[in-house]
Amino acid sequence: MQVGKLLGLRQRAAATACIYFKRFYVEYVSWIFRVIMTIFYFRNSFVEFEPSLIAATTLYLSSKVEECNVRVEHIIKQMRSFGTKIDYY
Repeated sequence: MQVGKLLGLRQRAAATACIYFKRFYVEYVSWIFRVIMTIFYFRNSFVEFEPSLIAATTLYLSSKVEECNVRVEHIIKQMRSFGTKIDYY
């Protein structure tokens, strides 16, 4: 939410990004739970997918969906200003 404020996103776009972030991990964890039940192996989704990368992705996606476009460079710059390590760009 703080990155969304710094980017000048509308509140609806920032809230949409939060919902996407939550849904990604809830859906992935429920899928993992089904895998656990079949092969008895546990994977932590936060270890497999870096949360800062998913957060940046959901911010970008929500800005497109809610039609308040933000460039990827600006999202990455603001994420890095909070001290998150994003080496993918």
